[in-house]
Amino acid sequence: MRRSSATSTCRRTTPGRWLRAYVRALCGESSQAVAARDFTAVASWGGLHALPAVSAVSDEHSAWQHDRFAVDGLGAERIQVVRRAAEGVALAASYGEEDEASIGTARRLLLALATDGTFRTPI
Repeated sequence: MRRSSATSTCRRTTPGRWLRAYVRALCGESSQAVAARDFTAVASWGGLHALPAVSAVSDEHSAWQHDRFAVDGLGAERIQVVRRAAEGVALAASYGEEDEASIGTARRLLLALATDGTFRTPI
């Protein structure tokens, strides 16, 4: 399906572009998204934060992401809800607790929330 240039331009300039990309990265259907879900499983990284070098890199990465979200054009509350929900879906998927259909449903809802601030379809 080919998108019109007007639609493509709108998606690139609509506030929340970074947040939508984050949702797609964690809750997407591609093999890269599945690898990202496995890689970002919080529980598997928890013990590493006790190492000073790892903690420093993690803190730097968190600050960088915070800066990206801060200039994304959305309110902090919406960013928090959508971001943490996407991370929760990714973590649950890494434990086998979500199938592709439920991940797809979550992705659609989170993308709607990141774009419109509401769900298009009642839940």
